[in-house]
Amino acid sequence: MSTPMRPIKPVTSSASRERRAAPRVPLRVGVSLAAGTLKVHGWVRDLSLGGCFLETRTPLPANARIDLEGLVRDGGRLIRLAAGGWVVRVTPTGMAIQFDCMDVATRTHLDRMVAEAPTAPA
Repeated sequence: MSTPMRPIKPVTSSASRERRAAPRVPLRVGVSLAAGTLKVHGWVRDLSLGGCFLETRTPLPANARIDLEGLVRDGGRLIRLAAGGWVVRVTPTGMAIQFDCMDVATRTHLDRMVAEAPTAPA
């Protein structure tokens, strides 16, 4: 990725009963991610400031380091999203990714998307 990535604080919650501390936005966005020389394509099913779930037929193993890129329609324009993170859970339909860095533009757009959108069910 050509845009500098900045570390982000992990999203945490003081409520022990909540699985996720960050609200999720229901979404359907095609993305590509790279793990070393491997490239994987899939669909982001839901997105939060802390991570996303990527539907794919070729999930990477848990703990794989990834770089994610995709385009999201924001009104009448396409916005590039770029983030780095880790695969934290693998299912037959995809993988959960926890972000640990993202570029400033991505953070700005995610902040707005999460604030304006209804949240996905837990």
